[in-house]
Amino acid sequence: MIVIRVYLRHRCTLVTKEDRLLYNLNVCLMKTLRNHVQLIGFLGQNPEIIEFENGGKLAKCSLATNDYYKNAQGERVEETQWHQVVAWGTAAEIMEKFVKKGQEIAVSGKLTHRSYEASEGDIRYITEVKVSEVLLLSKKQVSVDPLLTDH
Repeated sequence: MIVIRVYLRHRCTLVTKEDRLLYNLNVCLMKTLRNHVQLIGFLGQNPEIIEFENGGKLAKCSLATNDYYKNAQGERVEETQWHQVVAWGTAAEIMEKFVKKGQEIAVSGKLTHRSYEASEGDIRYITEVKVSEVLLLSKKQVSVDPLLTDH
């Protein structure tokens, strides 16, 4: 059990050495959770792959997640949210080779926000999930390039 004495302006003193260790562990764990996103959903289209001169790759696609609730009449309502997903490097290569439209995947990463000027001169704002990990969940068989498999 952690005993913390809280003073004004978020100052606190930890009573024992064990309390300090547990507090530091909690702080470290919370730092890893900062700006962390995990989504499970279905791809809206095949990933768009962009290759750069230096050999790097970028994969872009949209991911649909579904939520369900009951309305005032007791009817089940499905609500779909669309998320823009971007993956770089190894995650982009995995998406290029193994991920197709309609497939269920799980992604882990962080939220990023950016803006750009459209051709009409308007400024557009985009929120994207920058993927660090991809997990394939579909039960469907995905065709694998025979050059990638061991014989």
